[in-house]
Amino acid sequence: MVEVSVVVPARNEAPRIQACLRSLLAQDYAREAYEVIVVDDASTDRTSEVAASFGVRVLRCRGASSSGGAAARNLGVACARGEVVAFTDADCVAEPDWLRKLVASFKDLTVGVCGGDVIGVGESLVARSLERSGAFRLESLWRAQPWPIFVTANVAYRKTVFHVLGGFDPSLRAASDLEMTWRVARDGRFRLVCCPEAVVYHQHPATVRGLYEQWRGYGAARARVVAKLGGRAAVLREGLHQGGVALSASVASPLRVLRRLAAVGRGERGYPVFPFLDAVRAVGFATGYWVATLGWSPGGSWRERASEVHAGPSRVPWRAGSEELR
Repeated sequence: MVEVSVVVPARNEAPRIQACLRSLLAQDYAREAYEVIVVDDASTDRTSEVAASFGVRVLRCRGASSSGGAAARNLGVACARGEVVAFTDADCVAEPDWLRKLVASFKDLTVGVCGGDVIGVGESLVARSLERSGAFRLESLWRAQPWPIFVTANVAYRKTVFHVLGGFDPSLRAASDLEMTWRVARDGRFRLVCCPEAVVYHQHPATVRGLYEQWRGYGAARARVVAKLGGRAAVLREGLHQGGVALSASVASPLRVLRRLAAVGRGERGYPVFPFLDAVRAVGFATGYWVATLGWSPGGSWRERASEVHAGPSRVPWRAGSEELR
């Protein structure tokens, strides 16, 4: 049986991490074959104490301020004992068979990464619209261009990948999972596979403002990743594409809302507000993308920054700047 380390980065997650850890400790995978590691990223609440009460390993990043999710995950990898390192988030809840299904592919030694499915939960119209869009579902992420995207809410890596290609890029405060997936795909030495049967549940935003801010953040992060891996031309192509998507969604939204209203009036089921919320996502993403692109380098031009192509971190920063609480 493949030995696995499950890494959960957490910052001020005391209220939510309990459900996550209960689900991880209830996996139908042999208990002696996996460990759970919580990496506390400078929490100011009782995240570490709550996690420790479950009997899992708890690491704490040293320093008064947050190091970011990428650095926290790298620390977890550095201290992991397993041959495979699986990741989820502190606000996620895993199905009981999640780990078994996620790591089954690693029996094939050519597989380096396996991504699972993330199903959104929440009763608000905003949460329902986001889940209906399929934006986080594996089917959409697997078809992403230019390479698939596996999110760290539900993914597993063979530990060798980090030795060969380095860890998550800590300079990226968001989308380090996007950059890591693309780096592996571009390198070509490790196979990427997907397992839609490996499921975790995640709470989606409940307000329009929360939805907009979330997707604006995603847009800004994607701009930085595209610049890092593709250079200036790729940044401009992607920016024009995202601008077009936002414009199309904004123009079409009122018409789609009216059609939905008419359909509801005929007795059909549906929510007329969904097209508007789709437009909010598209506009937020494009806004974040272009704000990040045009505002990268305070002392220089955005073109200079966008033309830089970096290779990424050379290796995982093993054990640096941490202490183990349990």
